[in-house]
Amino acid sequence: GDPRDWDGGVETSFRLFPGLDPADLPADADGFVRSDTASHGFFQDGAGRWITGWRAVNFMPYGIFTPMTGSVSGIYIRLPKSFMQREDGGFDLEVYTRNLDLVERAIQDRLREEDGGTYQGAAQAVALERGLYPVGTEFAHPLHYVDAVADGRDLTVSPYPGTRARRVKEVRYMYKWKAFHPSQFRPGVKEEGAPVYGNDAQGWVDNGVGWYLAGYIEDQSGALRPQNREELTQCIGCHSGIVATEFPQFTSGTGNTVDSTWALPRKFPGELGWREMDYLSYLAQADAPPDQTPGIAQLGD
Repeated sequence: GDPRDWDGGVETSFRLFPGLDPADLPADADGFVRSDTASHGFFQDGAGRWITGWRAVNFMPYGIFTPMTGSVSGIYIRLPKSFMQREDGGFDLEVYTRNLDLVERAIQDRLREEDGGTYQGAAQAVALERGLYPVGTEFAHPLHYVDAVADGRDLTVSPYPGTRARRVKEVRYMYKWKAFHPSQFRPGVKEEGAPVYGNDAQGWVDNGVGWYLAGYIEDQSGALRPQNREELTQCIGCHSGIVATEFPQFTSGTGNTVDSTWALPRKFPGELGWREMDYLSYLAQADAPPDQTPGIAQLGD
């Protein structure tokens, strides 16, 4: 399929594999993922490289994915094409940057009066809603093995910072396919053992609050394979909201996410938060004593 589309359009279990080519990674210093391949991008920047729409998010880590647990994350967000365009339909990186900033403010509950009530450019008809992403938002989440030497400086080790090894063990994906509003919120209504709605042939589940979730994990030979509904139920456990759905037997949620997500609510402010996930600016230390961790976090206590 077309990597610029959220739907691969091919009837396989990899239909919702994110259109993020590892050859285009890591992201540039401003967090935007650029490509030398025209078919991967929507428009060119001033240097002639193609803007793919993906942008890296650097955020305060949470306990489930840290170097000490053996799995570390990269997170990338992409908004629909209209958010990259001016009112006249022309693509504009400044417009896209402003719209990404508005999404961040909405999710972190930091909207200001001067932000107005809508997004900008060709997306000006889309309402700016506190705590909600616009329909069409995508997240790609490669889950890396840990390499204590990897801090992004030695490309022969790994091009990624934050102990993120070159090799991934999983790739996860979210797509917001319909609107979800807090008025649907129904705490305390959750049936344990309720069914999960999805499609094994296409490799996704519906989390019940507006998002499709897909995941791909290493098989016994080391190749990625799509996860089935039973496995993806774990994803719903974290990426969801407490709400009744159109299916009477299915309620969804943990109640501690913002529109089913964890990363953007915890994004570091400004430019620090728009770059590759680096786990508190981790710095490898080759001369560390054998009984000490071979690296330090440069942020935090």
